[in-house]
Amino acid sequence: MSDLAKKNNGSGANVANGNGTTYDNIGATGKIDTTELSAAELYRRGRALCFGVYGVKIDRRRGVALLEAAVEAGRSPDASEETKGAALDAQAELAERLSDGFEDAAPDWERAVELAKEPAEAGNPFALFTLGNAAADGRGGVAKNKRRANAFYRRAAEAFLKRAKDGEERGDEDPRALCFAANYLYGGEFVERDAAEAVRLYRRSVELGCAESARNLGVCYLNGDVVEENPTEGARWLRRAAELGVACAAETLSRLYALGLGVEKSDEETFRWLRAAAEGGRLGAARTLAATALENKDSDGVVRWFKKAAQLGDRASAGTLGTIYEGVWRCCGWRAVEPNEAEALAWYRRAVELGDAPSAARLGFAFERGQFGLEPDDAEAVRLYRLAADGGDARGLGNLGCMLAAGRGGLERNVAEANRLFRRAWGLGNREAGFELGLYYWRDGEERDPAEAIRWFRKAEGRGCREAEQALAEIYRDWIADLNLDPTEALHWLRRASVGGCVEAAKKLAEMYRDGCANLNVEPNAAEAVRFFRRAWGLGDATAAFELGKYYSLDGDARDGAAALRWFRKGAEAGCVEAAKKLVEFYRDGNADLNVEPNAAKAERWRRVADGKDGEGGE
Repeated sequence: MSDLAKKNNGSGANVANGNGTTYDNIGATGKIDTTELSAAELYRRGRALCFGVYGVKIDRRRGVALLEAAVEAGRSPDASEETKGAALDAQAELAERLSDGFEDAAPDWERAVELAKEPAEAGNPFALFTLGNAAADGRGGVAKNKRRANAFYRRAAEAFLKRAKDGEERGDEDPRALCFAANYLYGGEFVERDAAEAVRLYRRSVELGCAESARNLGVCYLNGDVVEENPTEGARWLRRAAELGVACAAETLSRLYALGLGVEKSDEETFRWLRAAAEGGRLGAARTLAATALENKDSDGVVRWFKKAAQLGDRASAGTLGTIYEGVWRCCGWRAVEPNEAEALAWYRRAVELGDAPSAARLGFAFERGQFGLEPDDAEAVRLYRLAADGGDARGLGNLGCMLAAGRGGLERNVAEANRLFRRAWGLGNREAGFELGLYYWRDGEERDPAEAIRWFRKAEGRGCREAEQALAEIYRDWIADLNLDPTEALHWLRRASVGGCVEAAKKLAEMYRDGCANLNVEPNAAEAVRFFRRAWGLGDATAAFELGKYYSLDGDARDGAAALRWFRKGAEAGCVEAAKKLVEFYRDGNADLNVEPNAAKAERWRRVADGKDGEGGE
């Protein structure tokens, strides 16, 4: 077998294309003057750069430009039949390249399909293959249809085998056609499997400088199919293909270095080739690098590789970038970047364009609440919630249910349909949907069922829904007698809600322990009352400070003048009018029990606070 490494040292090709033409300088970085080249030459050079043919190192951007020029040349009114034929071939392989994307360009399936139609009608196997991929995955406006996809693949297989055979007979072989023919023979799909013939074609294709065949030949050596298993030889061919820019070869080579299979184990080489694979358009490699960057808390790497994955069309990565820039994504308290609402919005929009249902739900909520600088727009929120719901997103289903239940965003109010959506959302893990179902059964109406409401609130609370926890606390607080509820359950839910941040629950417990509550068998307990008033204050309730001030100003062992004044001041400064009035009273008349001397200036200052004329207050 010819050694491809001997045919090309990486600085440029020197391999004949089958017609005797050589490409010594295609791999050079200088600009190619397309006006001096024929359509056929533009096509040959373009495919060489796009796919690594004739031993040329892949440069997809330059290759695409040359293929575009060849296609344009064929559209000239005075184009010859030869020019039109070359342009049609260029059109087919341009479609193939665009369907995969390149560098920072996402796959453009719409244009790829449009370009492939004409050469496919003429029997071009590359165009048929692209249309088969479009039908298999439902891309580019082509309906997903396995039978139609297989019909395209079968025609492509037959055309590739014919082109390979005819080329060998004429001595005018197409290295890429040989590669594709070998692929079909090796896989045994749509043609009878002949692995030995496949390997022979791979070898011949490699001799003509096809990097894709070098990669496939490497895989044959790894698998030990037809050729004797030889990881070292497999790694050698994969390296050669990777050096010529075949991204999937670079990805496989990175795994070999990670495992030490056929090569010496090396983390440095693993990530070197993984980066090459990602830059070459391998989504899995970009995702792996993004995950590694997260694990290592590498901010630059996180942004770089998630962006790369998103540019390659990965909707989840685009959505992840939205959460990263929004600032809601954290790892052990670490943020990859400073929050940036404009960037977050841009990436959420991109994720929605790519079909990411969770991002549609998040963006819908932003329109509903007027976040990210957006004007509130219920109609747009509903549109986005529908997209999310259609994608099976639990949050989107729940939010759409809320809009239906309220009759917002141009929707006619439909509580029954909302209930159906809430149940679907609950089944997909949306805990808030359980809370909404609890509300559905709690509200007045034909469906009112307090027991069912409590059951749903309990289920939602079991998944960590704080709103459900608070609802249970309020039900047990206010409806214990009417619904004949267990008093011990009431205390349990009130305590849970207060721990979870419900200020009303904390205040209710404080009042119950302050005054006692016969219904719940609660005896007055000053220490517990103080504890829960302090918790309510910590949760932002200004009146709790007033209650604490009163407690420390009462007769008894707990009296503490300094503490009473301190709490009254805190309450007044937080907006509690009663606390401010109490300070006015103290400083106007004095209070010997609390060691407060009359002070007209301070009394006037706190009077202004009580009247809402001086938000600062203070002494």
